[in-house]
Amino acid sequence: MRDRDTPKTTSSTTIALATLLVALAVSVGVVIYTEQQRVQLMRADTAVLAKEYAHTIAATIDRALSATHALAALVQQGQGRISDFQEIGEAMLPHYPGVDALFLAPGGVIQEGVPLAENEAVIGLDLLNDPLRGPDARLALETGRLTLSSPYKLVQGQIGIIGRLPVFLDDAQGNPVFWGFTIARMPFPDAIAPSRLSQLGERGIAYRLWTTKASTGEKQIIEASPVEPVSPVETQLKVPNATWTLSLSPIHGWGDPLGLAVRAGLGLLFSLLLATLAKLLADARAQEARLAMKVAERTAEVRAREADLKHAEEIAQVGSWDFDIQANRATASAVACRITGVRPFTPFSLELFLEQVHPQDRATIEAAWQAALRGEPYDVEHRTLVDGRLRWLRQRAVLEFDPSGKPLRAIGSVEDITERKLAGEALRRSEARLRQILETAREGVWAIDLAGRTTFANPRMAELLGCRTDQLVGRSFLDFMDPDTRAVAEQNLAKRRAGIAETHEFRFRRLDGSHVWTLVATNPLCGDDGEVTGALAMITDISARKQAEAILEQERRLLEQAERIANIGAWEWDVVADRWTFSAGWTAIHGIDGQVPQSSVDMIALVPAEERDAVQGALAAALDGRRSYDIEHRIIRPIDGVVRRVHAMGEVIRNTRGKILTVRGIARDITAKKEAEAERRIAAIAFEAQEGMLVTDAEERILRVNKAFTDITGYTATESVGKTPRLLRSGRHDADFFTEMWEHILEHGHWEGEIWNRRKSGEIFPEWLTITAVKDNLGHVTHYVGTLTDITQRKEAEEAIRRLAFYDPLTGLANRRLLLDRLSRALTAAVRTHQDGALIFIDLDNFKQLNDTRGHQIGDLLLEEVARRLTETVRKSDSVARLGGDEFVVLLQDLGEDPAPAAALAEGVGEKIIAALGMPYLLAGTEHTNTPSLGIAMFNREPQSAEELLKHADLAMYQAKAAGRNRLRFYDPKMQASVNQRAALEREMRHAIGDGQLVLHYQSQVDTTGRVTGAEALLRWRHPQRGLIAPAQFIGPAETLGLTLPLGRWVLASACAQLAEWATRPETAQLTLAVNISGAHFRSPELVEDVRRALAESGADPGRLRLELTESPLLDNPEDSLVKMRALKETGVGFTLDNFGSGYCSLSYLKRLPLDQLKLAPAFVHEVLESSQDDATAESFVALAESLGLAIMAEGIETQAQRDYLVHHGCRTFQGFLFGQPGPADALFATGASIGNEGQEQARCGPDKADRPAANPAIDVKHDKYD
Repeated sequence: MRDRDTPKTTSSTTIALATLLVALAVSVGVVIYTEQQRVQLMRADTAVLAKEYAHTIAATIDRALSATHALAALVQQGQGRISDFQEIGEAMLPHYPGVDALFLAPGGVIQEGVPLAENEAVIGLDLLNDPLRGPDARLALETGRLTLSSPYKLVQGQIGIIGRLPVFLDDAQGNPVFWGFTIARMPFPDAIAPSRLSQLGERGIAYRLWTTKASTGEKQIIEASPVEPVSPVETQLKVPNATWTLSLSPIHGWGDPLGLAVRAGLGLLFSLLLATLAKLLADARAQEARLAMKVAERTAEVRAREADLKHAEEIAQVGSWDFDIQANRATASAVACRITGVRPFTPFSLELFLEQVHPQDRATIEAAWQAALRGEPYDVEHRTLVDGRLRWLRQRAVLEFDPSGKPLRAIGSVEDITERKLAGEALRRSEARLRQILETAREGVWAIDLAGRTTFANPRMAELLGCRTDQLVGRSFLDFMDPDTRAVAEQNLAKRRAGIAETHEFRFRRLDGSHVWTLVATNPLCGDDGEVTGALAMITDISARKQAEAILEQERRLLEQAERIANIGAWEWDVVADRWTFSAGWTAIHGIDGQVPQSSVDMIALVPAEERDAVQGALAAALDGRRSYDIEHRIIRPIDGVVRRVHAMGEVIRNTRGKILTVRGIARDITAKKEAEAERRIAAIAFEAQEGMLVTDAEERILRVNKAFTDITGYTATESVGKTPRLLRSGRHDADFFTEMWEHILEHGHWEGEIWNRRKSGEIFPEWLTITAVKDNLGHVTHYVGTLTDITQRKEAEEAIRRLAFYDPLTGLANRRLLLDRLSRALTAAVRTHQDGALIFIDLDNFKQLNDTRGHQIGDLLLEEVARRLTETVRKSDSVARLGGDEFVVLLQDLGEDPAPAAALAEGVGEKIIAALGMPYLLAGTEHTNTPSLGIAMFNREPQSAEELLKHADLAMYQAKAAGRNRLRFYDPKMQASVNQRAALEREMRHAIGDGQLVLHYQSQVDTTGRVTGAEALLRWRHPQRGLIAPAQFIGPAETLGLTLPLGRWVLASACAQLAEWATRPETAQLTLAVNISGAHFRSPELVEDVRRALAESGADPGRLRLELTESPLLDNPEDSLVKMRALKETGVGFTLDNFGSGYCSLSYLKRLPLDQLKLAPAFVHEVLESSQDDATAESFVALAESLGLAIMAEGIETQAQRDYLVHHGCRTFQGFLFGQPGPADALFATGASIGNEGQEQARCGPDKADRPAANPAIDVKHDKYD
C-alpha cells in the first residue's frame, strides 16, 4: 500500500550530473573569454609602453643629432671655419648625451674631430667616395637633409650610427654652395642609453629594436634583450631617412598558465558545488514526501490513545477497582493490581481480599465495610501482604444502592501509604530521643518567642540559671541579664527577629545573684510559613575557661614586662607546618608592625643577605642534633629599616619517637652591647693613633701616654708618667700665655691652639695642642686628655706655599701678586709722604724667536740672567718682579717731591736697565744679544689703583716697541684715551653683525673702453652714532674678538645675494664680483663649505664670483691651500691673486695654483711713473700673466697717466678712484660707467678726503680689503 502511494520522482544523481555538465560548459566559456580579455589588455598596455619608449628613443636620437645643427650654425656664422673647434667641441659634448665625437668634413672629407686623440684614424676620410659611407653621404647631399646611417662597425672598431648634415654657404651672388658635412657619431649602446631601454628587462619585458637595410631588405638588430620577443607588439619610430621598429613582449610570453589553471580550477569547483547543491535539494524533496506519509499514520495512533492516557494521568498513583456486591466479583486497574499484588484478571471476592489483610486489621476492615453497607463512607487504613512484604494500604470506596437500599456495587481506590506510615513512626522515635537528649544534655537549651519570653528550657538551662524549669517558662530572658549587658542582649534579640544567627559570650545573673559566663549560640526559629517566630539558643558554661584566661592574661602581661625589661623576645617554630609564632617582645625587637612572618621564607627575609647562610646553617645544625641553636646575627627592621644585632637561642622539641615537632627559643637585642664593645675598641685604637696623646689627673700628673707621644717628644711612658706636662716647655711662652689657656679650659672645658714645645733632645718644635677636661656626674674635673700633633712639616709647607704664592719659581723675584701688594703699599705711602715714584715695565725684544729657535731651556737661562742684572742695577730698596713670560717690572720709590727730577731719575734708571740688559749673554756656551723695551709710568700723591698704574706702564712699553724697540717711553694720558676708544669699539663690534650695521660698498672694475665688467665688494660699518667707519678702524678689533670668521661669512652671503640680484637684470647679468678672503678665513677648515652654502642659499652663479687671496695665507700651508682652491674651482668659483708684486710667491708654486687673474699691487701702480725700471717690471708682469694664461688687473688707478702707462704695457682691466669711489650697488654705474668729464675731474682732484687719507692714496684701497 505504501509503495503504491509513494510519488514517483526523478533520481537526484541524474539531476546532479545534468547540473554538472551545464556548469562545466558555462565555466569553460567564462575562462576562455577572460583569458582573451587579459591577453588583449596586456597587449594594449605593452603597445602603449612600446610607443612611450619609441618616442623616448626618437627624442634621444633627435637631441643627439641636433649637435650637427649647432655645428652647422657655427660654420655658417664663421663663413666656413670654426676657430677653437677643439675647445668648442669639448664644451659641446657634455650637452649631447649619446654623442661621443663631432667632426667637420669640408667638401665631404673629414678634417677635424673632437676628441682628436681617439679619432685620428678617420681624419682625411672621403665620405662621398667611401664604398661603405658613400651612399648615405650622397643621399644627404642630394636631399640637403640630415641623414642617419644604419648601424655598422666604425673605423674605431665600435658599432654605432653616424648623423651627417650637409652645410650650404651662400656665394657672392647669394646662391647656396655645398660646403661639407657636420657629423655626430653615436656609438652603441651609449647612443640610446638615455632612453633606458635596458630597464624593460628588469620589468619582465623582452625587447628588440631593429631596422631593415634598404639595400638588402634584411633585418638588422640595433638593440635587443637576451630573450627574443614572442608574438610581439611592434611600433615604428621615424629617424632621419630611416624607420626603426621596437618589438616588445613579456619575457615569459603572453600566456598565464598559473592564472589559467586557477580560473579553470575555480570553474570546476563551482560546477561541483552547484551539482552537489542540486543533488541535496532533490534528496530533501523526496525525504519531505516520505515524512508527510509517516506523520499521517502516527496522527491516527495518537488520537486513539489520547483517552487512555488522560485516564492514567487522572488516577496518578492511585489504583481503581470495581466490586459487584451481588456477584461477589471485583475488577481492578493495572495500578490497583500492582499495589495489592493481585494479578490482573484474577477472580476476586471479599473473602479472598480479607485473607491478604493482616489479622490484626481484619476486624477494622469488617467494621468499616459494615458501616459502608449502612451508607457511611468507606475509608480505612490496613496492613496487607504484598509479594511477601507487609504494606500499608488505604482503601476508599463509594457504594451504589438500588431503590430499596440494597447495595449493588462499590467503586473505590487503593493507595500504598507504607512510606508515610514509616516516616511517621520514625518521627515519633526521633522526638522521643530528642526529648531524652534535651533532658540529659550538659548544654542549656533555651527557646524564646519574638517578645523574648521563654517558651522552652531544658533542665540544664534551669540549673545554669539557678532555678526550676517551670520558673523559666514565660519569663523574659532579659530578667537574667546584668545591666551592662542588657543593651547588647536587646540588640541581639532584634537580630534574631531579622533571622540572623550569631554566637556570643554572655554573663548571666542567677536568681541568687551570682554570675555565670556562657557561650551563647543563637539561631532563629521559623514557622511553617517561613516567618521568624522566635529563637533557639545553645548555652555552654565557660566560667572555668574565663577564669583560666584571666590567669593566662595576667601571666602574659608579666611575661611581656619581663621581656621588655630584659630586651628579650620568645618565638616558636612548628617545623611540620612551617608556622612561626612570636611574643610581643620579639615583634618589638624585630620592628614588626602588622603582618608577622608566617613561614621560614618570611623569617629569613629579616636577615641581611650576607648572613642568611650562617643563620640557616645554624638552624640546620640544631635540627640535625649536631649542636644547639645559638647564633648572633643582624636583622633589618621592616618598620624603619634600622639594622639591629640579636642573639638568638633555641631548643628542638621532639616526640617520644624522636620526630621533630617544634623549635622554641628566645632572641635578645644586643645592639647596645655590641656598640659599646665597638666604642671600647675604637677608643683603644684611637689612643694608639698617630696623634700624640696623654692623660693626666686633676692635678695635671701624667697617668698615661701613647707611642705617638714618645715618637714626637722623645719621652717614654716610664719617663713621663708621674710628671707634669711642664717637662715639655720650650720657654717661648710667658706665664700670661698659660694663664689665659687654663682660664679658657676652666670656662669652656677645652682649649686648642699652636704651641712651641721642646723635645727630649732639646729641639724646639711647633705642635698643635688640644686639651679637654673630663668631668664626673657632679661636674668635677677628674682628668685632662691632651692630643698633640707635630706641625713642623706643615709650617715648612706653609712657607713653601707662601713663596710659591708670592715669588716667581724660576727667577726668585716677586710675582704679580706680591708686586701688586707692594705697589698698593707704595701708592699709599706716596699719598702720605708726598714722595713720587715710578713703575718701569720691561719686555724683552724678540724673546719668542729665541724660544722657538733654541728651546725653552735657553730662554729660561736668559730670564734668570735678566733677573740677576735687574737686581744688581737697582737699589736694594727698589722692588724687582717678574709678571710672567719675558715681562719684568721695577718699582722705584722715594724719588722726591718734584715731578720733573723724579722723572729724570726714573729715566736714568731706565737707561741703566737698557744698557745692562743690552750687554751680551753667554747662554749654554753661546753668546746671545738681547734688547729690552721699557715703559715708565710715574705716580705721586694723586690717588690711583695698582692695576691702573700697571696698565699705564704696559701701554708705554708698547709705545716703545712701536717706536723701534730697545728704548723707553713715558706713559701719556692720550694713550689711554686711544685704548678706551678701541675698547668701546670692540664692545660695539659684537653687536654690529646682528644689528645689521654692516654694509657692502662696491668699487667698479673697468676695461680699456671704460665699460664696467665687474666690481669688488668692500666692507663698511655704518655706526649708529659715528657714521660710516672704514675697515682700517674695526678689522683689528674684530680679529682680537675672534669675529673674523663671522664677518667673512656675512660678507660672502651678502655678496652672493647681490650677485644673484644682478643676474635678474640684463644690464648687470654679466658682471663679476670680487670678494676678499681674509687669511684667518682662508685657513679655516670650513671655507669651502661656507662658499658653497652662500652660493646655494643665494642662487648666485659660481662663475661670476671671484675670490681674492693674498700670498701670505697661501704660503702658510701650500698643500692645504691647493686642496681648498681646487675644491672651490670645481664649484665654478674663480680666483685672483691680490697685491701681486708685493710678496715673494715662487713661480713654480704660482703655476700650481688654479688662478684666473693677477692683481697688481697699488704700491707698484703708484710708483710706475717714478722709475724707468718699472717699464721692465710692468712688461714682465704682463708677460708672466700671459704665459700662465691668466688675466691681469691693475688696482689703485688714480690718474689718467697711470692708466695710459699700464694700457701701453698690456694691462686691460683697471680699478681705482679714477673710475669711481666705493659706494652702494645702485651707484656703481653712476660713478664708473665711463671715463668722461666726471672721471677726468675726479682724476685731477683725487679721492674724497672722507674716504681715504691724503698722505697715502693707497691706504684706503689697502684697508678696504677684508684681510
